[in-house]
Amino acid sequence: MSELLLQLLTAAGLCYGMQYKFPWPNIGLLKSMAKCSYCTGFWAGALTYLLYDGLAKLPTLLSGPAGGWLDKGLECLPMALACAIFCHMTDEGIRRIQR
Repeated sequence: MSELLLQLLTAAGLCYGMQYKFPWPNIGLLKSMAKCSYCTGFWAGALTYLLYDGLAKLPTLLSGPAGGWLDKGLECLPMALACAIFCHMTDEGIRRIQR
């Protein structure tokens, strides 16, 4: 449970950094994604999954069958979605407190 909380907080930190600190190029899709805490939280969650779980499983992926990439990629989806809603709730909560 504490590892999940640490991963969610890591994703929230990445989401904040990607939204408010990262200098995005002037590309419409990237700019609009950075304004959405749910969208940015999804990608922050995917990155968090790669940092915590994906790198540990990398040797298995490299030596396993080609279909293993798809399976491991789908493992990332629940974490990315959980982080997306957590980042959105965190961002909205902070905005309401600041009002």
